[in-house]
Amino acid sequence: MNTTISKKSRRKTAKDMIAEFYHKPYTEILAMANSDQIEQDTELDWGEGVGNEVLDE
Repeated sequence: MNTTISKKSRRKTAKDMIAEFYHKPYTEILAMANSDQIEQDTELDWGEGVGNEVLDE
């Protein structure tokens, strides 16, 4: 008898995605933002739309 165990994949949180983007732990990024080392009004280019995104132009 074969038994297969599967793990439920964990969805990435916004914190996970931000940490991946900056290549740093989220807590370090948060500290940088709080000390004005990261401009908080800066827009990020996420590339071309790939689905049903709503663009605010």
